[in-house]
Amino acid sequence: MRSFRGFTLVELMVTLAVLAIIVSIAVPSFSELIRANRAQTQANLLLKSLNLARSEAIKRGVAVRVSALDNGNWHLGWRVWTDLNANGTFDNGEMLRLFPAWGGGETLTSQATEVIFTSGGRLAGVAAGANNNFAYDVGQNYCKYERIISINAVGRATVTPKECGT
Repeated sequence: MRSFRGFTLVELMVTLAVLAIIVSIAVPSFSELIRANRAQTQANLLLKSLNLARSEAIKRGVAVRVSALDNGNWHLGWRVWTDLNANGTFDNGEMLRLFPAWGGGETLTSQATEVIFTSGGRLAGVAAGANNNFAYDVGQNYCKYERIISINAVGRATVTPKECGT
């Protein structure tokens, strides 16, 4: 009589059932991990662009601007640029870096449509002790991922978690 090696149908079905249970537990946790990573990445993208503008202003010895492409809706994109001809408007050849619009339902808003760093790296038009704030919002039921990006008058930008109500 010949002996066959392999799995029986029952063993295969039990293995698939155990695998399905493990996957059903892991998928929600993985989606939370993705959401948290996306929030951190997008908040850091704005922080990176603000730090770039500040360092370029100091390096070049001129004011460098960070402007929303759509009136304070920063999630629709922004640019870092220097006003070479001092006319206050963006012209060809003044772009340092363009940050494109975000996909997804996240929003990044601010009262300011433009942030200007002086040649000394300070924030122009902001009184001592005041901050310029950006609100990163993920959407309903995800407050724990939302962030506030603040720039103080000295030009230092920070990211802090948004305080959620209970």
